[in-house]
Amino acid sequence: MIRRHFKRHRQDRTRKRLLYGTLAGVVAGAAIGTLAVAAPGAVRGGGAADDGGNGGRGRPAPSLSTAFTDAAREFDVPRSVLMAVSYRQTRWESHDGEPSMTGAYNVMGLTDVDPEDIEAPDARARLAHLDGSGRPETERTSDPAGALAALPERAVDTGDPRLHTADAAAALIGASAESVKRDPVQSIRAGAALLAHYRRQAGGGPADAPGAWYPAVARYGQSPDRAGAELFARRVFASVRTGESGRTTDGELIVLPADPSVRPVPPARLPLTAVPAAAATAPVPECPPGLACTFVPSRTAADGTRNYTPADRPHQGVTVRRIVIHDTEGGYDGALAALTNPAVKASAHYLVRASDGLVTQMVENRNLAWHAGNWTLNMHSIGVEHEGYALKEGSWYTESQYASSAALVRFLAGKYGVPLDREHVIGHDEVPVQLDGHSGRTHWDAGPYWDWNHFMALMDAPADEGGPGSTDGPDGTTRPAGTTGADSPAGPAGANGPDTTTRPGSATGSNGGDGSAAAARSLTAGQVVRFVPPFTADNQPPLTSGGRPVPPRPANFGYLYTGPSAGAAPLGDPYFSALWTEASNWADKIRAGGAYVVAEQSADWTAVWYAGKKAWFHNPGGRYTVPVTSAPVRVRARPGVTPRIYGRSFPEAAAYAAAGLPAPADSPDHLTRYALTGEYAQAGAEVNGDDWFGSVQRNVVGTVTYVPIRYHHRLAWVRADQVERIPAVTGPTVG
Repeated sequence: MIRRHFKRHRQDRTRKRLLYGTLAGVVAGAAIGTLAVAAPGAVRGGGAADDGGNGGRGRPAPSLSTAFTDAAREFDVPRSVLMAVSYRQTRWESHDGEPSMTGAYNVMGLTDVDPEDIEAPDARARLAHLDGSGRPETERTSDPAGALAALPERAVDTGDPRLHTADAAAALIGASAESVKRDPVQSIRAGAALLAHYRRQAGGGPADAPGAWYPAVARYGQSPDRAGAELFARRVFASVRTGESGRTTDGELIVLPADPSVRPVPPARLPLTAVPAAAATAPVPECPPGLACTFVPSRTAADGTRNYTPADRPHQGVTVRRIVIHDTEGGYDGALAALTNPAVKASAHYLVRASDGLVTQMVENRNLAWHAGNWTLNMHSIGVEHEGYALKEGSWYTESQYASSAALVRFLAGKYGVPLDREHVIGHDEVPVQLDGHSGRTHWDAGPYWDWNHFMALMDAPADEGGPGSTDGPDGTTRPAGTTGADSPAGPAGANGPDTTTRPGSATGSNGGDGSAAAARSLTAGQVVRFVPPFTADNQPPLTSGGRPVPPRPANFGYLYTGPSAGAAPLGDPYFSALWTEASNWADKIRAGGAYVVAEQSADWTAVWYAGKKAWFHNPGGRYTVPVTSAPVRVRARPGVTPRIYGRSFPEAAAYAAAGLPAPADSPDHLTRYALTGEYAQAGAEVNGDDWFGSVQRNVVGTVTYVPIRYHHRLAWVRADQVERIPAVTGPTVG
């Protein structure tokens, strides 16, 4: 939700920091989700010799599977419990020793956050996210000084012991915290030692009985409250009972065998990291059964000021149509304080904690949270924030967050009839630019490192096609129950561009997301396809911030060019000008899961219609696209008509007059620099223009209807009477 900036890595002279070259902080308003990874098959581990690690110099590091076995034996921890804890923390990923958005490191997710690790944005940067209403009258009454004063002085309490488990665990094994952070073998040893330490503190049954480790596992999740601790422990023991398997980004296949005989034994009193404050009476949170949720309501000031708009959704036509994924730029406590403060002109319905996945609701779903910076989106969506510090080096999300967020979004989608596809579950970076003068206010969380493939798959709705939880296709029509898509195929690697920066476009990989061979597909102009790059080492496009390179890492996008060659000019945008590799430059990036209409095919390059232009990306054998099969619809201009592109779907002036309410005075009321050249995938059902007035609890509904489209990286609307809609072409598929 908040603007972020990449900065250079710095040599830490006081805390034994590891120098990685270029610091990957977080992008402007972006929720950054993963980090640089080694090529498939790369050797893991490699601890320093002076730390006594299993991966000493001159010897090949053991596999993770071996490391789990060795550490379980060394510290008398059930191997299944140790592996399940790691899986629920990181999915067995080392992330090349780079920290998560909340300072967790390596395979076991041990934490280390110091004051110098936290970004210190200036007042302008802090204010940039404090008006999420997208409504002029709210913007006019904004009090910048008051909003800044309402924010916590410290975004993160770096003295919290929960942020220093790497130090505590390293001391238990006689190693440095630095080795625990950068060496997977040492991370596993340290995690096992910490689990054993927690078990000794809590007591319990026999050490060889996995179920007896419930208190230690609950404590490992670092939750300050029972609900969060139990949520983490339940997930860990679910993995123990059902088993898990997966191939890491380094290429190692890891298997945790199922053991359905394990019966975890929750104690009457769980050992927690802090004593929670007494809970005040609050509404019951809208959450799925089994998910740990709480409700901390956004406050109302004495003068009646709020940071949300009261409403009565889904009545009066104010239906929930989309769910928007955001991130915070601060710790859970600081974000919660800000998002519930009426002086801060921004809010969200939910906040997901990083350590344990606890979900906190702050605004009832019947009301309009100010999260999107676009009034139409605020009216018709639910905003879900994810805890993430403005860590200078942080760039991935915890598995606890992904799991809780996916469970929440799937529940909300089912309750409100929101299709589980990438035109309805979107990032803040896909929210439309509202008006010509608003392009500078756009955000780009969840950003290039949010793993959309994994997130959608957790909801049984893989990004390459709607899954069983999906109710509608991109055109708003009903999708048959149980429809699922194929695994995402592998994506592009890189080639050198004319400016010597590595430019994607010459990949020859042929593996699917699970390592299997992907079927080659030929595409036809007029087909609607989804872009499905893998979130693996096969797709690590170059990025910069302020012109400085960011370390390569798996990403959720591909680059777009003006012609079928990596030597062609990158695509541009009339509202945005920046270096083509800048992470904030949405003009030349096609995001995972988006539906687009094919314009042309040339050898291993595909062009789609994108912001009024043909946009080319490398797509050998059609491996990075999959046809949308659920009756997709193309939208194009009616003959002889020049459609306008809208960033909001407001009613006509006559509707306001009839309601006796003031119409917006914005002129022009559309995005004047865009044109509807070409064809675009319909991104939802046709809707009447509307505008909710919270002061009188009335929705002004017009007779003019709008059609949402996937216009480029972001969504947009066109008037239904200015376009024609036709079925997508069904193209040949060749194995």
